[in-house]
Amino acid sequence: MGCYVGDWARRCLLAVFCAFAWQQTASAQQLVLLDKTVMPRSGLPASEFGDSHYYIYAKDFAKPAPPSLRMPVNYAEGSVHIRLEVLKKPSAAETYFNICFDNGGATCTGYLEKYTKPGVYEYNKPLSGQYNYASFDFNKALTRLALVIKTGAEQKPQVGDANFGDYYPTELRVTMTLVPKGATFVPPGAMADAGMPEPPDPAPTGTTGGQIVLADGRVSATAANTMKSEYTYQPASNLPANLKSPIDYSAGKIHARLEVFSKPGNAPTFLTACIESAGPKNTCTGYIRDMTYTTTGVYDHEQTVASMWNSANYDWSAKISRVYFVLKDGMDGLVQGNADFYPTDVRLTVTLIPPGETYVPPGTGPMPDAGTMMPPAAAGSGGSKAPQAGAAGMAPTSAAGTNATAPRAGTGGTGSPSGAGQPAKAGASASAGTTAAGSGGGLATPEPTPDIDVYPSGSSSCTVADGPKPASDPLWLLGAAAAIGLAWTRRRTPRR
Repeated sequence: MGCYVGDWARRCLLAVFCAFAWQQTASAQQLVLLDKTVMPRSGLPASEFGDSHYYIYAKDFAKPAPPSLRMPVNYAEGSVHIRLEVLKKPSAAETYFNICFDNGGATCTGYLEKYTKPGVYEYNKPLSGQYNYASFDFNKALTRLALVIKTGAEQKPQVGDANFGDYYPTELRVTMTLVPKGATFVPPGAMADAGMPEPPDPAPTGTTGGQIVLADGRVSATAANTMKSEYTYQPASNLPANLKSPIDYSAGKIHARLEVFSKPGNAPTFLTACIESAGPKNTCTGYIRDMTYTTTGVYDHEQTVASMWNSANYDWSAKISRVYFVLKDGMDGLVQGNADFYPTDVRLTVTLIPPGETYVPPGTGPMPDAGTMMPPAAAGSGGSKAPQAGAAGMAPTSAAGTNATAPRAGTGGTGSPSGAGQPAKAGASASAGTTAAGSGGGLATPEPTPDIDVYPSGSSSCTVADGPKPASDPLWLLGAAAAIGLAWTRRRTPRR
């Protein structure tokens, strides 16, 4: 911010303006580090859930973690605001919740108020009051957060305990905001002090910055509205006609987020997301998750576009005609009409990410509808081929070392080539041990995490040029005095 003034009165106005700008900058520096819906439960890998800790790694934070929580913005001596929305809870058992920060050491917030039922619960306290605050190194970047659930007696329910089912599975939406020293928490999306609203959440479909959301909708897939185990979405209407130019998405990544709201049983299930253009030509992701899923929950998958099945043969310069998902059983067989798999209520969000960019979750506004459900492809019409092992770009790798298993071929998909392939896996999930320590407990040894983007820091300065004093222009003095008086009044007015 550069400022040039030529007289003394303007200097006064400039000083007031700079004070307001500084105040607004400090408010804007609050950091929403977590805003996520999760479903802690048994059956997850130890790197995700253990000792009543549900882990969220830096790659999944709402915004990149700064390399230091002390500088250039001092969060360490500020406060933390937590908004917990309990969406589902298996019983009325008294429950405590808190969050632990991990970067090789651990520090944990205090408990939110004890709760027994779904609802919204909030917490807003200085970080200095946290467990192990004095020993925690705030000059190191956070590598993960742990969401911790305890009984009303402050015990951590363990898998296999008689009371485990009183606490898990549970569905939570958690928003955590770090507020700098001297600043006051402003709810994300609320009206800022200057009277200007923050920008709205990005649209749930179509272009969001450089990344594009190919499809996003909650649907009920049934035996009647699927064919060949495929459910088809109408793609977003404002997708670019060419995915090679001017942005080459084929050199980027694809992110699929699957939220399973209901499934008829616990049969192991594979799901893969596919896109198709005129021709027809199609390409598919690896299976969502490294393994089958058996329960409701949220599952994320990310891989390079080049590693998708058939990506090398797909025409990325052609416009997408449909986006669809394919359900298979644990043996890779199609399950059309099978009562063990249908009906199922899911939300699938498929996002293309340009080269060099990092996935940003689409906005959390109202749930979009799934668009017009396109008629299932007729048999023999050149619909989806079963993903083929050994095809170009077969071994998908997902972000940050998370396992990704390529779909296997020869299991009954329309037009599938003969011969069954074996899954190709990339990366390995770390198995973490856990320890208990004081309120919130200690954290497990963190799995390797990707490099964290350098936190952008900005600076502002005002340059004042010399000029004559306005001895002959008292209106400037009056205006300056009025501005200073207004600033003092606003300063003394409590914020909401």
